[in-house]
Amino acid sequence: MWALLISSLPFLIDPSNVPVPAWERQVQSSCAYDSINGIWLVVWTDLRYGYGWEIVGTRVDTTGRILDTLGIWVGPREHWTQDWPRVIYVNGNFLITWRDVGQESQTEKIEGVWISPQGEIISPYFDIVPEGYKPSYYSLSADPNGNILLVFQSSNWNDWDLYGVWVQGTTVSAPFPIMNRDDWRERFPYFTHCVTYDGSEFVISYQYWGWWDGIGYSFISPLSTVPSDTQNWNYAGYQKAPVVAYGNNIILTAWSDTRNTSGTGGEIFVQRIRASDNALLDTNGILISPSGWNEVDYVNIAFDGTYFIIIAYLKINGKWNIGYLVVSASDLSLPSVVSSGLISLPSQGEEIYAISGAKGHVLFCWRDYRVNSMYDIYGARLKNGILLDTSGFRITHDYQTQRTPSAVFDGKRYFVVWCDNRNSGDLNFSYTSLLWSDWDIYGIRVDTLGNPIDAKPIEIAVADGPQFSPSVTYNDVSGEYFVTWMDRRNGVDFDIYGVRIDTNGIVKDTAPILISSASYDQRFPDVIFDPVFNYYFVAWEDFRAGELQKTQIYGARVAGTGVVLDPNGIPISDLHTLYDATPNKLTLHYTPDGNYLSIWWKGDSSNPNYGAFAHLYGARVNPQGIVLDPGGKRLTGDSLSWEGGAWSVTFEDTTILLVYEDASSFANIELKLLPLSLNLTPVDTVINITRSYEISEMGPTGARISQYHFILYTLDWHDLEGYFIHYPTRTILGPYPVAVYPRSDEWVDRPVLCGGNKGFMAYISQKGFLVPPSPGYIRSFWRVFGKFIEIPTVNLALTEIFMQGQPTPGDSQVFQISGANLGNITSPTPLHFEIVDTFTNNILFTTEKEGERVIPGDNFVVNIKALIPSQSGEYIVKVWHKLPFDTEPVNDTLILSLTEIKEGFSFSDKKGIQMELRDRRISLLVLSSDSRRIKIELFDPVGRKRWSVSDMLVPGTLHTFTSPELLRGVYFLKVSEGGKMRLKSKVLVIK
Repeated sequence: MWALLISSLPFLIDPSNVPVPAWERQVQSSCAYDSINGIWLVVWTDLRYGYGWEIVGTRVDTTGRILDTLGIWVGPREHWTQDWPRVIYVNGNFLITWRDVGQESQTEKIEGVWISPQGEIISPYFDIVPEGYKPSYYSLSADPNGNILLVFQSSNWNDWDLYGVWVQGTTVSAPFPIMNRDDWRERFPYFTHCVTYDGSEFVISYQYWGWWDGIGYSFISPLSTVPSDTQNWNYAGYQKAPVVAYGNNIILTAWSDTRNTSGTGGEIFVQRIRASDNALLDTNGILISPSGWNEVDYVNIAFDGTYFIIIAYLKINGKWNIGYLVVSASDLSLPSVVSSGLISLPSQGEEIYAISGAKGHVLFCWRDYRVNSMYDIYGARLKNGILLDTSGFRITHDYQTQRTPSAVFDGKRYFVVWCDNRNSGDLNFSYTSLLWSDWDIYGIRVDTLGNPIDAKPIEIAVADGPQFSPSVTYNDVSGEYFVTWMDRRNGVDFDIYGVRIDTNGIVKDTAPILISSASYDQRFPDVIFDPVFNYYFVAWEDFRAGELQKTQIYGARVAGTGVVLDPNGIPISDLHTLYDATPNKLTLHYTPDGNYLSIWWKGDSSNPNYGAFAHLYGARVNPQGIVLDPGGKRLTGDSLSWEGGAWSVTFEDTTILLVYEDASSFANIELKLLPLSLNLTPVDTVINITRSYEISEMGPTGARISQYHFILYTLDWHDLEGYFIHYPTRTILGPYPVAVYPRSDEWVDRPVLCGGNKGFMAYISQKGFLVPPSPGYIRSFWRVFGKFIEIPTVNLALTEIFMQGQPTPGDSQVFQISGANLGNITSPTPLHFEIVDTFTNNILFTTEKEGERVIPGDNFVVNIKALIPSQSGEYIVKVWHKLPFDTEPVNDTLILSLTEIKEGFSFSDKKGIQMELRDRRISLLVLSSDSRRIKIELFDPVGRKRWSVSDMLVPGTLHTFTSPELLRGVYFLKVSEGGKMRLKSKVLVIK
């Protein structure tokens, strides 16, 4: 049968899911620490999915490892925006809260949900602050009994007041006032640490704004709705957004203070309140800012069990930074700075800086602009007061996107290259965005089973700016790969670069080879290798003419040593209209007569739709750099599909097989095969590969294995399908088509097919991650996947052999061979037969039966005439489809014994069956080792059954079967067990 092995699932070329910066903006972080499991839960406001701001979180362990790379989606997405998230750890679980804002005014509310340390939502969403209060900033804390106090700023009109809400599980109290004086505006419960629990009461710090700015405190017992104490202080300048933490028997407050500075920024002041009697210990506050920290915007605070940690957002010499202070303080000692440091930021902007810690561990988080021109959440850890992450680490991630693969087989392994965004975070892939993206080129070696050989991808081009659209070939003279790509490291336009890599994966050129740096863009290169001259030939689209919508095809020879032989390039095509800047607009091929064939698509200016429909052109360049078809020769009479489609080229001896997409009907897009001579002239009629009712075959690519060509294409941008073509017989092998990767829910980009010992294919799959509860929206991360299509073989099952007539040793005799094809693909090649002497392995007979082809699953009967050996013995009859790529015939064998039987003759096989001839009767003695049913049949020369017996064998018992008396002649004896042949056929000649 035909054995067509296609891997059931695609495999990742680079199986390591490298996280990259999350797309769009992530801001407004908050974090809480689970000291039992040693993890933080960080939450933030996220815009990556484009449906408004939403709440996302991730767990981070104490080593800085991100446990939920794509994040935990938290908010219910019922309204337009969720923002200002807060998280707190209470009695073994996390409570996450956020402000939910509808599109209508007056619809702000605060909602919450409980999440386990495993990142699972374990409660329904519930309202904490109802609509009507217009909550804005808020903060929360909890006592050991699980009583949570949430304090929020109600922003109705100009009357800013502070309210509180008690939360116990999902039970919520009605809001109650904490501070609502008419002549003040109480505001800025900005951080999770504007409320703390001091062992007996909750303490709320706030900034009040009336006739003056100052600091206020309210003290309230658990579950009470009336503050037990209120204190207010006003100092020179103004005091901004105070925060508070409890530890070492004191309540420590910190804020930004302008009493000694000018402008909006200030210095960091702190003051202590004794928890036992709420007494202020530090009148006027204590300055703790290091020298130069005089433009502090905001601060936040946490207690780690020993030290108070203060973080600040501040400017030094015009540069924004995150600063941290490790502060020692108690009711017996003044606050003092143990250590301090800075983390420089790339930009400025108001932000909420989160901090959380306990048992010596502290994490603080902020938004950061350093990578993808949009904000990510970054964090830094302190352990026992020592900073572990001097530059911070990224917390918000997406997976990397991989595009435009190219692959080559070197005889032992595959080498696959692609462009990758792991260093940029630009997930919004488009060709126009290349100007601002930081795409890089990576590669990996893969064995013939699809397993990566390299532990991590090989860095091929990771310079500044985008490196894109790689192409790879193999030099079998020096045993190395050559990779080319388009590169904008100069910051102005794209040039063509290349690099040599040995088969061990070592990059040989530490500085890449500059192949073309002409004016304007050179882009989308392809490369081939010339084994005769040891040249690489590279061709690309070239804009040096200066017309933005017109391009030429240029090429250059590169010696195997890496020397560029044509630094100015070789002009191959005329200037022609370019519709869109998408890849795969030209391909290169090394022809059997030693030339370099370039094929490209060209818009038809006579067609009003020339931008969407085009034709294929080609030109040859010889190894001396001379263009044999100046300007190019038109190859196709049909229109190509949208954006020029794609095409593939394979060779059958000296015939070019060009497969392309025909869109001339403007209804269906079909695949066609055009045979061309080496001088680009049609030599045969067009072969229709796909039928007229099939539409949208996108991106064909082909590879050849012996006389068989496999054409792979993308159906309607989703499914991968293909056809095996046997060009010598112009036959398309069934089934029609071969389903390679039927996944209608995932997009598949233009595939790349690479032939080797087995058919190998690399392709791009848009692997979507469905974000619940996001109805119908999939966030897409393009990854490079591989797929195997193993070389097909034919395996036929033989059932019987009959000899027609009485054989005479040394004469020819007709044999009738019966069999079955168990496969599912029709082979175009004839059946092949051999008779082999088992003792000498000599082939006594060989023939092909032209026209004898089998249909999948059907039985077949074939008559062949073969020479009867003159000596007795055993022989093997073989039958198979002799495929061009078969190294060993795949077949069933049949034992044929030609024996002169005389009185007293006995025969014994190796499996416990003895046969004797006595008084013209055949006796079989069978000793069985297990229980099974045996059947014995005897046929005369014309196939009539003369004797049949069946019996169930008993282990360890000798069974005897004796035939009736036989006349002289030729008989066929068959012994089978359990429906399977035992001796298969024995030919008995009785004389």
